[in-house]
Amino acid sequence: MIHFTHLRLADGSNNQVLCRLNMHLTHDGKRLQPGDVIMLTRYSPMLYSPSGESNPQRSPAIVVHQFTRVGYTSISEKLQPPLHCPDSTELEQSTRLTDPSPVVASTPDGNEYEENVQVECTPENRCCSLYGLSMVVCICDFDPVKEIDLDELRQYCWFADRDVVKMTNKQKRNMLYWWYMTNTYNICGAGKRKEPPACLKYAIRHAYPETDGKYVVYKPGSSKASAKKKRKSD
Repeated sequence: MIHFTHLRLADGSNNQVLCRLNMHLTHDGKRLQPGDVIMLTRYSPMLYSPSGESNPQRSPAIVVHQFTRVGYTSISEKLQPPLHCPDSTELEQSTRLTDPSPVVASTPDGNEYEENVQVECTPENRCCSLYGLSMVVCICDFDPVKEIDLDELRQYCWFADRDVVKMTNKQKRNMLYWWYMTNTYNICGAGKRKEPPACLKYAIRHAYPETDGKYVVYKPGSSKASAKKKRKSD
């Protein structure tokens, strides 16, 4: 079962900010009390595409990846209305370029493979701005793959059935795909499967590569992937 903790924070100017804690902080978040002062040591600001004037997004403005409790203070009686994530403009969405397409090769077993292609994720071409979410900073910068503790991650991953030291790089990649897509993009639940953004896919493959440099091409809704629940993107 996936658990998320949502908080309402107040800064020094009594502005309220809606936030969501990363999955591994769920228990720490539940121990917080009203008035606790925390220092956000790692977090990501969020932008979302508007759903329309009659149905605006009410998503958290930030996702917190790491925080430290540093004290306690009384809560002001005059707090500003909560800040949600700002809407990304149509201009920001329209300036997004197309990601470079990797060369796809087929094998006798019917599978298709591709090489790991590096993409440049910039403010003008934010590759990780997908699924209704627009990133202010590249996901690979504010939540680096190499800083993810796989041993800790394994405790939350529902399909991780062995110790990290016994995992292949493919199994580690699958676990990381699940982690990012669940925590950042909130894509979770049976049958909900999306391809990771190109910049993130490159970073994960670069950190945990295949020896032959070939990776199975993502195919949404494939019967093979549906039949085997533990199958993820490669």
